[in-house]
Amino acid sequence: MHGILAHGLLGPLDEIIYITIAGVFVGFMALSWIRSRNQPLDDEEQPAPTDEQPNNTPDHFKLD
Repeated sequence: MHGILAHGLLGPLDEIIYITIAGVFVGFMALSWIRSRNQPLDDEEQPAPTDEQPNNTPDHFKLD
């Protein structure tokens, strides 16, 4: 029986290794995504002020 993903010297172990590596990668990406969703926003990532909350610094002017 021929392998689906790879035809290397390890035979069926090639596919097991590649699928395991892909599974670990997807697992790490999912863990990173879940952790980043649960973290609060940094001070630098606060939303921009709107018209209700004008930014009164001298280097910002409202365009009419």
